[in-house]
Amino acid sequence: MWYSIVRIIIFILFSIGLLFFYKKHKKVLKTRGIIVSFLVAAVCCSLSSLLPVENLFITFSSPQTVFNYSVMGDINTVVEGEKSALILYTNEGARSRSIIPKSKTGWKIKIYSTNEETFSKTWLDSDEKIYRMSVYWCKHTNDYYIIISKLFTDDPVNIVDNRNSLFQKSKSSIDSSITYYAYVNDIDQNYKLTVDGKSIHIDTK
Repeated sequence: MWYSIVRIIIFILFSIGLLFFYKKHKKVLKTRGIIVSFLVAAVCCSLSSLLPVENLFITFSSPQTVFNYSVMGDINTVVEGEKSALILYTNEGARSRSIIPKSKTGWKIKIYSTNEETFSKTWLDSDEKIYRMSVYWCKHTNDYYIIISKLFTDDPVNIVDNRNSLFQKSKSSIDSSITYYAYVNDIDQNYKLTVDGKSIHIDTK
């Protein structure tokens, strides 16, 4: 993964540069310089993970290319919004998600806390089937993504909202759970969602 490789290169370059800076000092300062060099390099490397320097000069052609550059895993599904995209993926058997932001010129690497889980809910139906729901928001946009799972069963779920949103379906090969996901623009107090006849009030504030 190039994202990790770039961070390793940054760490090495900063370490070497600072070691040269301390090279002409006394031995005690050299020892101290080695410690300081590695600490500064580690801090810079951490900052570059939170605020990717690549975003200053690289624009990607698709959310998939951003993912392949910056995240480890296998893409299962891509849902594009107006100013972002949700990628559902698996990594070593674990399911996860990543929201990729979009600029005016193309796709960018997500910065620290690009996405935020603004709502979550778990409930049982009359047959004691477990439902789990999460709503994710791409910060500084009106892009919301709803993810609804019915756990440990492949029974279909009837999902309807008042935006005629398209809820796509994905079946897990790990535990037979079914997951539905959709992009919704600007979830507000007027948004209505029904899951298998149950009305869900989403509070994203």
